[in-house]
Amino acid sequence: MTAVGTSSAQGAPTSDNIASATTACRQSLERCTSIKSLRDHGWAENRLADFNVWDSGLGASSSRRASLEDRLALKPHVRTAVLNLLIIYQSAIELVIDLGNSSYHFLTVLQDADMS
Repeated sequence: MTAVGTSSAQGAPTSDNIASATTACRQSLERCTSIKSLRDHGWAENRLADFNVWDSGLGASSSRRASLEDRLALKPHVRTAVLNLLIIYQSAIELVIDLGNSSYHFLTVLQDADMS
């Protein structure tokens, strides 16, 4: 796992704050919507919608006073955990993008995971 503010040899995404990590995840999810195999059955659009609902409820991408970042200022361990989870999530989305662009058809696996 890549720690906050560092990068791995593979060029894993990094971020210094929750808002920028959230924005990076959203941008990756938006890229998913341009890949045909990920658009099938609405998978990419549904993941983007789920993420937008999560963000809107928590204010994760906000840079204002009520942002998730500000609310976690007194709980640095929780802030770090959320930030690291966003970094891991973006890495997973990038993997899905790579698979979606490849000739390997994995939509069935994604649909099965979505159903559970």
